[in-house]
Parts: sequence; C-alpha cells; structure tokens
Amino acid sequence: YEPFGLVVLEAASFGKAVVLSKNAGVSEVLTSAPTFDPNSIDELVSILEELALLKDRREDLGARVREEASRRRWSDVARELLELAFS
Repeated sequence: YEPFGLVVLEAASFGKAVVLSKNAGVSEVLTSAPTFDPNSIDELVSILEELALLKDRREDLGARVREEASRRRWSDVARELLELAFS
C-alpha cells in the first residue's frame, strides 16, 4: 500500500499502463488511468482482462498516463510528501 503512488508515477513515466484504486491519491494526478473499487475483485479483473487482451488500448493508456506523469516533477512530489508528513 502506497497512498501517494510513487511507484505508479514511475511506471507511468515509462509509458506503462496503470490501474488505480479509487481510493488512491495518485488517481487525482493520473486522471486518464482506469480506476476500480478496491472492494470489487470483479471490477479489477475486468479492467486487467481488457488491458491484457487489447494491445492498442494498453498502448494508448500508457501514452496518456506518460503525458500526465511528465507534468509532475520529482522535486514537486517530494515537497508535497514532506508537507503531508509534517502537517
């Protein structure tokens, strides 16, 4: 569990398709990534099956989240995390 999602941002910065929990803070940053209800395994499976089977969809999603991630700088992310940790 990672509330802010540094790992997700890193994957997105490399153009990898990502799937986010609706409860993840990073879903506010990567708005084009599909989200799922963390209490619904069926919802998650449906999204993962679609991405596994549809290469064009997976590549399009990767490109979109990469664009979104490119708007974030690691120095900004670090500052925001420090602010959260010490507020």
